[in-house]
Amino acid sequence: TVAYQSTSSALVGAAFDVETSKDWGAPTYKLSLDYQPGDNSLLYLSYATGFKSGGFPGQPFNAFAASRPFDPETSASWELGIKSDLLERKLRLNIAAFSATYKDFQELLTVTDPVANLPRTVTANAARVSSEGVELEFVWLLRKDISLSGAAAWLDAEYEKYQGFERREGNATRNAPDQSFSLAAEYHLNLGRDQAIDWRLEYAFKDIAYQEPDNLDQYSIPQYELWNARATYIVDHQWKLVGWVKNLKDKAYLSHNYPIALTGDGPSVSGLPRTYGFSVVYQKGE
Repeated sequence: TVAYQSTSSALVGAAFDVETSKDWGAPTYKLSLDYQPGDNSLLYLSYATGFKSGGFPGQPFNAFAASRPFDPETSASWELGIKSDLLERKLRLNIAAFSATYKDFQELLTVTDPVANLPRTVTANAARVSSEGVELEFVWLLRKDISLSGAAAWLDAEYEKYQGFERREGNATRNAPDQSFSLAAEYHLNLGRDQAIDWRLEYAFKDIAYQEPDNLDQYSIPQYELWNARATYIVDHQWKLVGWVKNLKDKAYLSHNYPIALTGDGPSVSGLPRTYGFSVVYQKGE
């Protein structure tokens, strides 16, 4: 049950007092099939359904909006993958392909308030969405003191249908970059007497990510890449001294960018510049 009370204003319009309630529920389930062709590999196939509850607007602008809920969102997804240890268990490789469909997709929409004649942002069941992709991750022990690890994702997430906005059909969904991947190299230098130094260098790439359903470039987060570095001095089994640098190349990038309904402008939030620090880690022994 939700209750709203609002006094009259230029932004809200006429005063209103509304109390309303609604219940939502649905069973969800997952079916999976596993097959182990050998001691070091596992194949799997799964099918799952999902449910996201409906709700009421967080900041309704009139009595009609306050008493009008949005419906639940449902999903159905398939996943096919393999988990494996290769090269005499020096390489761990996991690959998964997936496909999902979302019905009554809950989306933030900009609508015109007929009372105040102003644009408002509301949650509505706006679209049918499909999402397909492949994910890969690995850890490779090149030598006992050198390892590589990484992850990659290829994604095609788009609006199949969009209520009232056919031009958006085929566009990418919010925060769904086509590609993203990361790679890290680590070197372990054993100093003896329970002491060692771990050196780690990381690289990450993220493709362009649109922030609204029209896929306008000025409201997107452009593709970017980052480098991070870390050195860990292991004093003993309990103490570690860590020095780190994030965004090593001081790359300018955005972490958020979205238009405001009232102005149409695209306020953005910059990602962190080069940041460095030092940490002392203590782990209590048993």
